[in-house]
Amino acid sequence: MTTPRTSLLVCTALLAAPALGWLIKTPGPVPAVLLLAWASGAALDAWRSRRDMTDLKLIVPDLARFARRKNSRLDVRLCGDLPRPRVVRIGLAAPPALGLRANIRSARLAAGAGEIRIAWPFRPRERGRFRLDRWRAETASRWGLWSVRLDLPCAVEVRVYPGLHSERRRAPALFMRRGFFGIRQQRRHGKGREFEQLRDYQPGDSLDDIHWKATAKRRRPVTKMFQVERTQEVYVALDASRLSGRPVASASPDDADLADESPDTLLERYVNTALLLGRAARMQGDLFGILAFSNRLLSFVRARRGLRHASACLDAVCQLRTHAVAPDFGEVCSFIRHNLRRRALIVLLTQADDPALEESLLRHVDLVRRRHLVLVCMPAPRNVQPLFSEPDSVRHPDDIYDALGGHLRWRRLRNLADALRKKGVDFLLTADDNLLPDMIVRYLNIKQRQAL
Repeated sequence: MTTPRTSLLVCTALLAAPALGWLIKTPGPVPAVLLLAWASGAALDAWRSRRDMTDLKLIVPDLARFARRKNSRLDVRLCGDLPRPRVVRIGLAAPPALGLRANIRSARLAAGAGEIRIAWPFRPRERGRFRLDRWRAETASRWGLWSVRLDLPCAVEVRVYPGLHSERRRAPALFMRRGFFGIRQQRRHGKGREFEQLRDYQPGDSLDDIHWKATAKRRRPVTKMFQVERTQEVYVALDASRLSGRPVASASPDDADLADESPDTLLERYVNTALLLGRAARMQGDLFGILAFSNRLLSFVRARRGLRHASACLDAVCQLRTHAVAPDFGEVCSFIRHNLRRRALIVLLTQADDPALEESLLRHVDLVRRRHLVLVCMPAPRNVQPLFSEPDSVRHPDDIYDALGGHLRWRRLRNLADALRKKGVDFLLTADDNLLPDMIVRYLNIKQRQAL
């Protein structure tokens, strides 16, 4: 595409317009030759400059990985074989979710074959996968009369992963690897449940530990020895239904430095907490898996370990969005029952403050509670707390009704917790900003008690 520049319009007004008036008033060869020379020169300048742009290429990576709400950049290379030095402007059309700081970048290419690197600044606002395939280059013609534009055929796949840097600030000491702080191997209570070997009976051994078949075969008492299970499976089930779209407070004041960024949602808090819990599980030597559901199963990653498995977990939650449907606990519990044969810790991140959801959760949790250890974690909604827990919070008569409503909802959640504990299911109700540290502490207590 070739478009006129201001210099072309000015020259046309100063040269071509008077020559055209001269030709109309007194027809003759001189004004006609002037007009023909001007038109030929402008057309030649456009054709030569367009031909020079055909050697211009943009080399971009096939895949770029960014973190949400973290300043990042995409490095590309601009190559060309130009007859003279030129200033080339590169334009990029990116989705608003990527938070592109500058859509147009300028670079000066020297004469001859060469290349130059251009950095595009980004600050992604949403998770997901995006494609950048609309690149356009623009430069001035040789005589400066035209702006020559060229579409560059190249594409980049951009994957925006959850920004864990802000969530880790809530519990920085849990992930320290030096000194006496951070997550460490916990001393277990008890003798363990995993069979290790057989040995001869020694005075003081319990009768429950005697292996009677081996005793009958060897004709002397034989005792079973057990060890603590070193590798256990931990799964986090993320509820991506309608209630996961509730807004929550920002993890850090730095996350809200852009006015056009929307606040975090419960689903975003779920994703960050699940990934950091997986990191804590790997530090404890356990296997970590993740699954997401709404009214159906959305994604599932079986519990494993390693860098490749960590990348698979990131890809599984990369495009996770809130669905405007009610959660189907029966679907996810049935899936867990039929696909997870080994006993595992199931951490369910959900919102069950609706009476219909409470009834559904209590009815379908029986499918998994007998084989697996289930921990239901729920961030407390706003103003859900006992009455008179904050005396200074009542400053207006309407605040009394808000406090009474919060107390009734808190009481109903307490009844839900009691009903779940009678079924052997643990329940954690905590503030949304304390979800990560409280859940990790509860996980470490389960490991220490060998409840799994």
